[in-house]
Formats: sequence, C-alpha cells, structure tokens
Amino acid sequence: YKSSQWSGRWDFKDIAIKQKAGGGNSGGEYFQQLGLSGEISADRDKLQVTGKLSGVYDNNSSYKGRFVYSYPFENPDKASLVLKSFSIPWQGGIVYMRNVKVPLNEKRPYKLTLYIRHASISSLMREFTGEYVKATGTLSGKLPLTVYPDGRINIGKGTLTADKAGSLSMPPELIPGQGAQIQLTRDILEKFNYKLLTISTKQAGADKLAITVRIEGSNPKVQNGRQVNLNINLSGDLLDFITSNVIIFTSPQTLIRKGQK
Repeated sequence: YKSSQWSGRWDFKDIAIKQKAGGGNSGGEYFQQLGLSGEISADRDKLQVTGKLSGVYDNNSSYKGRFVYSYPFENPDKASLVLKSFSIPWQGGIVYMRNVKVPLNEKRPYKLTLYIRHASISSLMREFTGEYVKATGTLSGKLPLTVYPDGRINIGKGTLTADKAGSLSMPPELIPGQGAQIQLTRDILEKFNYKLLTISTKQAGADKLAITVRIEGSNPKVQNGRQVNLNINLSGDLLDFITSNVIIFTSPQTLIRKGQK
C-alpha cells in the first residue's frame, strides 16, 4: 500500500478458444491456446486492469492484443473495456482494430472498424457463396460494425480491394438465370483474369449481408479477350461471417469470462 493505492501483476495461461476451422462453410474445428497477462491497480476511485493477449496460430501468424479495463467504484455502470489494439489471423491474412471502447454494463451499442489485410480471395468467396471458387490473390480494406447489447451486429458500407491483379474461376451455378447474356457471363467467369476486384458489403436485413463483387478484366478465350466490367450480387449470413470468425472483437467479454473460469 502507498498513498491509498495498490498494484500487482496477473496472468491466465492456456486459454482454449474453440471455433470452426477456416470459417463457417469449410467444417472442422481446432483449439487455440492463448495467454493473458498484465497489471492491476486500485485507488479510492477505481480499479484498473491493463493487459495483453498473445498466442501463436501457426509458424507465420499469431494473436496479439492490448486492453484496459476500468471499474469506477462510485459508478459501476460506467465500467468499460478499451481494446487498444487487437489483431488475429483471418482467412489467410489478418484482421485488426484499434482504440475501441466497449461498454460492459451500459445497455447501449458501440461501434468498431475491422481492418483487413491480405485476406485470401478464394477463401472469402467460398465463405460467401458456399461453393468452391478458385481464385488467386488477396484483399485488403475495412468493415465498419455496430454491436448491440443483445448481440446483434449491423455492418455498414465496407469495401475490400484486391491487392494486385489475379485470376478468378466461378462455378456456373453461382450465376442464376437463362439466356444468351447469362451464358456469356458464365463463360467469361470460367477463367477470368482480373485487373481490379472489389467486394462491397452492406446490411440487408436483421441477419443478412448484401455482397457485391465488382471485377474488371477479361477471359482470353471469350470474345478475343475483350475487356469487360461485371457486378455480381451475392448474399451471406452476417452472423456466421462476422461473429463466428472474429468473436474476440465483437464479444470481448466472452474472453474475459473464459479467463475467469
């Protein structure tokens, strides 16, 4: 004790996170071992816990994070968790965020932005469509989220853009409809070399995500390789897409509960 203050260190080891391997449609499960450590202090006004999260995912990537938890004794409803920085492996790349304040006791929504770097286009397209989509290249961009006290998540307008040119091959059943124009689109996408590829997202109902894929490029075997621009509308399950893959971001209190057990 010193001047009505005290402080110390804390840690939790071997925290197990269970989730679907590779996303909602690929099946399989794995357990990830994480560690939490940091400092705890208290004075007459509040309790404060600072900490960091770390865990090895594979030889090339890892979980990393820093946070601050504050509990004011005279106003417990104002307790908050500030995620200073967090990054996790996701779809072959990483997803991260910075400086997000999570209200723990107040029944109000909060906002955060997920920044995505070098996520696999092939993996994301399979996640969105449930079909095998062959593609090369990676995407980077951001997704703005609003998380509600009841667990609902709304996604704002987000855009992911291919980091460089590549190729894309989509199965014909992903392009519904009949007619010469539809068949031409299927033929073009059988082996498409894109110069530009973007995936745009927006909320489309309580638990659905509207997804638009825009590609610019050509198929060398169709119409003499003429340049074409295509917009492809898809739909995905927002809760599977976001919640099951990045639960540490959207429900960090879950991780705290795991550590308390």
